[in-house]
Amino acid sequence: MKHILLLFGLVMILSSYLVSAVCTVDINDFYVNGDLITIRGTCDNKDEETRSYTFTYTNGSDTIDTDTGTTPKKNIDFFQTYLLPNNYVETYGYNFTVTLTGTNLEGEDYANVSIPTASDLLISDISITDYYYEEKEGGIRFKVTNAGNPVVNAKCFMDIISGDSQPLTEGFISVSQGDGYIITGELMESSFVKGGKEYLWDMACVCFDSDNTVSDGQVGHCYDGSTGLQIDNFASTVTQFPFTITDMADKIIVNKTVSEYANVTGIWVENEEGNRYNE
Repeated sequence: MKHILLLFGLVMILSSYLVSAVCTVDINDFYVNGDLITIRGTCDNKDEETRSYTFTYTNGSDTIDTDTGTTPKKNIDFFQTYLLPNNYVETYGYNFTVTLTGTNLEGEDYANVSIPTASDLLISDISITDYYYEEKEGGIRFKVTNAGNPVVNAKCFMDIISGDSQPLTEGFISVSQGDGYIITGELMESSFVKGGKEYLWDMACVCFDSDNTVSDGQVGHCYDGSTGLQIDNFASTVTQFPFTITDMADKIIVNKTVSEYANVTGIWVENEEGNRYNE
């Protein structure tokens, strides 16, 4: 009887340990055709570190696409993005589900998808600097549209946030140009970013109602870039785009011989290739 109780106790302890290992998957609740979905995953157990994983995207029944990767250390967020087709609802219906699978990995979340209305802006065609380094400018370019047409003079609030959605910069405002595009950037200061970690551009764009006299002639009083007509209704959108800080861009070299002919030491800055540029 004692052996049975001991075995039962060990099984309960093991079961408790296995159940405590949890991965979560998170996406927003609502999207529209053409939206960019940013998928956030987090695992809280050491056994879930450096595991190959798959995000599977379905409409609740049929597989639409997949993304793969490797999990980071526990309690560190990891990301993938999926661009909804412009005809998603017409083709796949109103449901979008993402499922995480892999050894010791599981998690799921879902969202509703609808057809865009006049009050929906879209942020699309996002591209970023190939490599982001500490103490270097990191660029981003994206397009703002409404009903498929470029939006001119959209007011976009920009920020960089950490993997757990904490704001890291004071934020700034950018304005869409005649082709609907915004090109901007931010200095990746070592005071708020670290090499080897993931961060997100946080973007929120708005067009004010043309009846709002406060906005007349101001940033946020938008125009259709194809027709030249004012966008009369209030419209907005929010999206996020992940990126990784690759490494230190520049490094301080201390007490190395400045000249092979003189026994002199100094301090200077080298880039990643080892070239000095402030001697």
